[in-house]
Amino acid sequence: MPGVYREKQCPVCGVTHRRRGPYCSRSHALSDRTHSEATKQKISEAGKARMEDRTGDAYLDAVDNLRDAAMKSKGIVRDPIPPRMREDRRGETIDGDYWVSADDW
Repeated sequence: MPGVYREKQCPVCGVTHRRRGPYCSRSHALSDRTHSEATKQKISEAGKARMEDRTGDAYLDAVDNLRDAAMKSKGIVRDPIPPRMREDRRGETIDGDYWVSADDW
């Protein structure tokens, strides 16, 4: 029968399955893997370099882009909405910002 793999047992949990590869799931394949000391060192250095400067423009831009992408994937749009002007103040702007007199407070 084409497209069907032979029956085998997962070395992690012992479940009998007909999937590609020896493991029944991706998480079991990852849990049974061992890293060498050199690989662990490279992973550690990469993580430290990535988190080294959390105030830099590149890091902050990346975080903003990730947050926006996550919100948009959930259907939440975070585009800024300009404030509404009162009818009697409509059209009064200074440098692109709405102007409101201190007497109105």
